[in-house]
Amino acid sequence: MAWHLTGPYHWRRLMLDGGTVAVSEDDNAAGNRAVRQLGERIRELERHLGRKTLGAKILKEALDKSRSKKKLIWHAQLRR
Repeated sequence: MAWHLTGPYHWRRLMLDGGTVAVSEDDNAAGNRAVRQLGERIRELERHLGRKTLGAKILKEALDKSRSKKKLIWHAQLRR
């Protein structure tokens, strides 16, 4: 098996050219990075939505309890 002296230089040039193509905006690598960033943003928004939903549920339960206490107080005052 014989090696040509320009072989490694040829492969090096192909690798370097491929590297510049890989980081261009139209390439799949850049698209994958954008997809990954969007996925991270979606997870962040879902966590935020979950926290807000939980907070709204807690506030609703507290409001329901306060309304029931007000009704009890109101009924107690009517009985007097």
